[in-house]
Amino acid sequence: MLGAGAVVAGVGGVAAVSRIRSAARVPAVIPALAQWTAGSADFTLGRTPRIVVASGALARTATLLAADVRALTGVHATVATGSPDDGDIRLSWDRGLPARAYRLDVRGVLTVSGATDAAVFHGTRTVAQLLRQGRTVPGGSGTDAPAYPERGVVLDVARKYYSVDFLKWLIRELAWLKYTSLHLHLTDTQAYRIECAGRPDVVAARHYTRREMAELVSYAADRHVTVVPEIDMPGHMNPILRRYPELALRRANGYLSLDLSQWDAACGLARSFLDEYLELFPGPEWSIGADEWLSTADLAAFPQLESAARSRFGPDAGARDLEYGFVNWLGDHLRAHGRRPRIWNDQLVPDGTVAVDRTVTIDHWYGSAAPTAADLDAQGYSLVNCNSDVLYGDTDNDAYPDPATIYEEFAVHRFSGGQRIPADSPRLRGAQLAIWSDTDNDVTERHVADRIGDPLRALAQIAWGSRKPAATYDRFARLVATVGSPP
Repeated sequence: MLGAGAVVAGVGGVAAVSRIRSAARVPAVIPALAQWTAGSADFTLGRTPRIVVASGALARTATLLAADVRALTGVHATVATGSPDDGDIRLSWDRGLPARAYRLDVRGVLTVSGATDAAVFHGTRTVAQLLRQGRTVPGGSGTDAPAYPERGVVLDVARKYYSVDFLKWLIRELAWLKYTSLHLHLTDTQAYRIECAGRPDVVAARHYTRREMAELVSYAADRHVTVVPEIDMPGHMNPILRRYPELALRRANGYLSLDLSQWDAACGLARSFLDEYLELFPGPEWSIGADEWLSTADLAAFPQLESAARSRFGPDAGARDLEYGFVNWLGDHLRAHGRRPRIWNDQLVPDGTVAVDRTVTIDHWYGSAAPTAADLDAQGYSLVNCNSDVLYGDTDNDAYPDPATIYEEFAVHRFSGGQRIPADSPRLRGAQLAIWSDTDNDVTERHVADRIGDPLRALAQIAWGSRKPAATYDRFARLVATVGSPP
C-alpha cells in the first residue's frame, strides 16, 4: 500500500506532478490511475444528478454511464447539456490531451475530459468503479493514459461455442477494465461458427447469425471494444475445404490446408470468404490467422508447392514463400478496405525469398528461436504479446492463466520462451489473453467466466502500465474485491 507522500505516477506519457496526502485518498480502481493529486473537496453524487455533455458526440457514452449510475447506486441520472451543478457529472473535450488520455477532476462537480470519445469513455469506467464503492468520491485530479494502445482477449468460439449473452458479458467485463479488443477466433479445423451466405454447408449447426454478430459488434463498439474477426487461413480450413476438395492438401493427421500451388483459385476462394464479412466487421483490425498451415515435413510431402513458389517468386523460392505471398496478397486486399491485417507468428521462419509485409501486425504466441520477438521488432513489425507461457488458457484441461503470475512476473515486453524486446519499443502494441478449446466441450460458461475474471484484472493492470497498486497479487486481490464487476 502506498504511504503518505508517495508519488502516484506511471507510463504512457503521463508525468507525475505532485504528491498525495495519504494512501486513503488514492482512488481504488483497476487499472490504477497513472497520476493522481489528492484534493480537499470531495464529490457526492446528487439525488437527481445530471450527466452534462459538451456535445452530442458524447451522448452515447453519457447514456451508458447514466445506466451504470442507476444500476450501481439506485439513483436516476439524466443526460443534459448546459452548466453542471454540484453533484452532477460533466463529460467534456480536452483536445490538448493525447488521444488515449483522459483527465479526471473530482470536486463539487466530477468532470471527465479527453480528446476522443474513447478516452472519455475510459474515464467513465473509472467513475463507475468509484461509484460502485459509494456515492462520495475522494476529491482530487489526475491524468490517466495507457502505456500501450492495445489490451485484448482472444476467444476461441470456433472449437467451443459461446452464447451471445456470454459474449456480451465478456464485452462488459472488458470495457469495465479498459480493454480495447475482443479477437474472435471464428473458424478452425473443427467448426466454422458464423453464417455464410450461399454456403450453409460449411457452417456449424450452432453458429452466430449475421444479425447476432452485427448486434454484438455494435454492442462492443458502444463500449469502445473492437471486435477483431479471425477467419483462419490457409490452414485450419476443414469446413471450407470439404466443400472445395479440389483445393485441399490433406495432411497425415487428416487436417485440410489450402493448396497454394493453385494460386489464383486459392486466393480467389480466400478473398470470397473475407469479402463476405467486410461490412459486418467495420473495425480497423482483421486477423488472417496464418498459423499451422504446414510443417516443414508437410511441405516436403507436397512437391508441387515448391515448384509453384519458384514459378511465381523466382528460382530461390521455397514452398513457405507461397504462404508469405498469400498473407501479403490478402493483406493488400484488406488494406484496400481500410483494415490492418494481422497473423500469428508460428509460421515465420528466417529462410525464404518473400518477406511478410511490415504493415502486418504479429500476434506473438510462440517462442520461436528464429525469428525471435526481438528480431521481428528490429525488422519493423508491430507486435502484440500473446505469451503462451503466461496468457494462454485451455478449457478442455481446465488450465487458465494464473493471475498471480501475470501480476507479479509478466510484463508486456516479455514474450514466450523468455524472449524480450525493449519495453518502450514504438512497435509494441500491447498484450492479449487467449482462451482456447480443443473441443466443443461441456464446460459451462459460468465456469469459464469464474476462471477468467481474475486473470483479466491482473492483465488489465499490467497492460495499462501504471504503477502497481499493490506489491503482491494477494494484496491486489483485495482491490479486485473492492472494485468488483460491472453492473
